[in-house]
Amino acid sequence: SMNSAPAGALSGNGYSLQGGALAVVRAAQANLDYSHAFPTPFKPALGHDRITFSGLTVQATVNVYTLGGTRIMTLQKSDATDRLTWFPVVSQSGASLASGIYLFTITGPEMKPQRGKLMIVK
Repeated sequence: SMNSAPAGALSGNGYSLQGGALAVVRAAQANLDYSHAFPTPFKPALGHDRITFSGLTVQATVNVYTLGGTRIMTLQKSDATDRLTWFPVVSQSGASLASGIYLFTITGPEMKPQRGKLMIVK
């Protein structure tokens, strides 16, 4: 079935390790209290190609805004991990983003929303 763990998957203590993967993936969290984004600052010149939001609940929505309040991206997840990856780091319409500070909100069902800042340095 679609819901069964892949062969060779190990899990326990809030972590799961997929066979063949080197990364340990944290299980989805019960709330958004420890959610955050990295890397910040996001510097493509250093090889950064994605921003990861972690500490998320099973269902979570991330909205990214300019400082002026214009929403430029909405990302959604509904899986058993605690992360959501923004890749490539462009606007919803595919436009490249200017250097600067951006705001984000993370919301989940029945959750207190979390807010944070991202910095992009090109």
